Amino acid sequence: MSFGLKLAEKYGSRKMLFIAGSFYSLAILLSSLVNNFWWFFFFYAIVCGLGSGLSYIVPIKIVTNYFPERKALATACILSCYAFSSIVLSFMCVSIINPNNIKANIIEG
Repeated sequence: MSFGLKLAEKYGSRKMLFIAGSFYSLAILLSSLVNNFWWFFFFYAIVCGLGSGLSYIVPIKIVTNYFPERKALATACILSCYAFSSIVLSFMCVSIINPNNIKANIIEG
């Protein structure tokens, strides 16, 4: 059983999704404000990944409880929406984190 699902069973699905969404949103906001690569890496990769990972399994568990006879169809709909949101959010995150389209410098040495 995943960590996010254990927390959702303990605290409830709404609270868990709110916490995961808060982690994700706060990570995107804070990664747009930092100038250091390692802080950016921490917020964008670690905290944003934590929020995304915590929110991944909870909707699947909810939808399989609501549609016990159509679990495969309901899970496929949830996963396809999750994949589509990854495509849309990647463009949104780029415009939030790098609004001026500044090219990255390669640090040698």
